[in-house]
Amino acid sequence: MDFRVDLAVIEILPKGSRFGLTLHNLSEKSVANWQLNFAFDRHIEKASLSHGTLTQVAVYARYR
Repeated sequence: MDFRVDLAVIEILPKGSRFGLTLHNLSEKSVANWQLNFAFDRHIEKASLSHGTLTQVAVYARYR
């Protein structure tokens, strides 16, 4: 399958940052049960997500 991930830093603050992440499905097929795994050096506020769920362990986050 063909995918594209766009990550943009929106704002850098002393105690945090805001960013936007968009996953684009460039194929003709539906996508189900996928997940992204990534590492950030800061805590991610779950309330800041507009879609999906977040599981975070220390600085390790899993976005579904």
